[in-house]
Amino acid sequence: CIRDSANIVRIYLNNKLESEVGVNESGAWKASLLDIPSGVYTLRLDELDVNGSVEGIRELPFKR
Repeated sequence: CIRDSANIVRIYLNNKLESEVGVNESGAWKASLLDIPSGVYTLRLDELDVNGSVEGIRELPFKR
C-alpha cells in the first residue's frame, strides 16, 4: 500500500499521467478520473516523498 510518509500520489493510466493528488496526515488520498473511455488499462500509482523522489510504485490492471 501507499505509505503515509508521501506528500503526493501520481496516477497514471497506460503510462499517461492522469492526476496528481496530495496525501493527508493519516496517509489517505482521493482522486476522481473523469472522461476515461471503456477499456482495459494499466493503473499505476507513484508515491513521491517530500523531495519529489519516487518512493514506491504500484501497478495493476484496471477495467472501466
